Amino acid sequence: MLTKVKYVHLTIKVNTEQAIIDFSETIEINPKSVDFYFGRAGIKHSNGDREGEYAELKKAAYLGFERAKIFMPKIVNNNYW
Repeated sequence: MLTKVKYVHLTIKVNTEQAIIDFSETIEINPKSVDFYFGRAGIKHSNGDREGEYAELKKAAYLGFERAKIFMPKIVNNNYW
């Protein structure tokens, strides 16, 4: 019998401290790469650092990453999902 899967929940354990360091070092090398600011925002989100997350998204938006602008009001309004 074949059943359909509606969704899959995947949990990945990440060393968030090391991830922040890695993103920061990469940003030092390439400070205009919006992907790394967005990635660092995601790590800060996971850590509950809303101010840090907002700052990273703001920088990514300033550099032209339109998708970051979608998340910024959700942080201010504490309305993620």
